[in-house]
Amino acid sequence: MGILYNVPDLKTWGIMFFILVVLIALNELGRETKWGGILLFVIVPVVLTIFVWPTTCAPGNEYGTGNWFNWAKTYSALAGCVGFMLMRYIPNATKHKWVI
Repeated sequence: MGILYNVPDLKTWGIMFFILVVLIALNELGRETKWGGILLFVIVPVVLTIFVWPTTCAPGNEYGTGNWFNWAKTYSALAGCVGFMLMRYIPNATKHKWVI
């Protein structure tokens, strides 16, 4: 039925561990490098918005992600990430009141 109802076999544990390691590595890439952050927080979301999410997040799908709140939540978190990147990488950006 699901992962909470079945005992995962060794292959499933390996896949889950691999996904965890990849997510940690991508987090470090986006956190440590300027171009990694641009890739993960600007380029990938634009590509997903154009080509993937209109299909997978359509209204009436089985996952319930086709309403405005999920989109607003996703893009507001993304805007926060990009905003903090701008404050980090643009010299003297934090000296302006409207940025902070």
